[in-house]
Amino acid sequence: MCARRRTFFLLRRQKKEGKEKA
Repeated sequence: MCARRRTFFLLRRQKKEGKEKA
């Protein structure tokens, strides 16, 4: 997995978590 792809997935996961928390 590319570091860029990994960061992208992490960012997406964080956004999803934030939306669920909000």
